[in-house]
Amino acid sequence: MKRRKRISVQARLGDTDMHGHINNVAYLSFVEAAHHAYFRDLATVHPPSVRPFVAHTAIDYLEPALLTDDLVVDLGIGDIANTSLTLYFEVLSKGRDERVHAQGKVVIVYFDTSTRTKAPIGEELRAQVECEGEGASD
Repeated sequence: MKRRKRISVQARLGDTDMHGHINNVAYLSFVEAAHHAYFRDLATVHPPSVRPFVAHTAIDYLEPALLTDDLVVDLGIGDIANTSLTLYFEVLSKGRDERVHAQGKVVIVYFDTSTRTKAPIGEELRAQVECEGEGASD
């Protein structure tokens, strides 16, 4: 995955299971926080009725993470279609070895709530996302 954005996430005690591992559900929460931060940093304007919605999520769990791990989410934009885009992600431990704990993708569809139909991705967002892919940040 070509890294486009790295975002630190903080695991909480409630994110752990009875064995002290980060629970699998928490990873999706980390990814959600990261993609919200990513899009918040883009200065895009949509009509008030157009909103992004998660249409599909796929995740592979590779290695358990612990509460004491310093976790980050690396996000990269994959396909950009007319009404959707695909984010690829890795959840990993910061540090020398950068162990990957989980990886996957999220498909985001833009939806017009007033017409209840898919909405095209605006040219401004498309240009910013494509420009963002030119190099790593953070």
